[in-house]
Amino acid sequence: MNIAKIHVWKVPVLLYGDLADRVLIYIHGQGGRKEEAESFAEIATNYGWQVISVDLPEHGERKDKARFVPWKIIPELQKIMKSAKENWKVIGIYACSIGAYFSIQAFQNTKPDICLLVSPVLDMEDMISNMMLQAQVTEEQLKERQEIKTETGVVLSWKYLCWVREHPVKSICKETNILYGTQDKMIPYKIVKKFSEENNCRLNFVENGQHWLHTDREVAAMRKWEQTVLEESRSIIPNK
Repeated sequence: MNIAKIHVWKVPVLLYGDLADRVLIYIHGQGGRKEEAESFAEIATNYGWQVISVDLPEHGERKDKARFVPWKIIPELQKIMKSAKENWKVIGIYACSIGAYFSIQAFQNTKPDICLLVSPVLDMEDMISNMMLQAQVTEEQLKERQEIKTETGVVLSWKYLCWVREHPVKSICKETNILYGTQDKMIPYKIVKKFSEENNCRLNFVENGQHWLHTDREVAAMRKWEQTVLEESRSIIPNK
């Protein structure tokens, strides 16, 4: 499998696969890096896709001052999408955890042809509210102090919370496929179920899977799901 290390709009990127007319943009979650896309790319390239994987701010090779916040990440992803549209006819998204949240926010107006979302964060306000509850921080306290670092090291931000409330999420393409671990302690099932039903998403499960699907059994289930979705993606007709 060909792997090219390049920069797109100054963002470190890995491009996997031989020249093709379709590409999947891989967006990692918090603590991830672009190299983690390789196992998925080995599968995707067998189905006629190339894969672009990016380092989000504060991750991987990123040495700039960009922060890991939506108002910095989203413009970057939109530039990646712009470049993709200039070079490929079919564009898909593969995104994990909070990377899925950033993707949904970034690509509202571009409508990818297919999306694969793994353990997606779909209600950031609910997640922040739960972190505030656990840290015993009220909205009034957060608004007054603007930022509060919790005992676990998480920094709660009033600006972040306000931004999230001003930008609700919705599905970005008709072919949205979600993989969810039934023992995910971070993302409540009711949120994933509600989003899937409201946006006609295809929801699949990893039985007893955690939020981070990393055990041999979990990874095997994820690979099987990826192969199934990619096999069906063969029917996508490239734009002329």
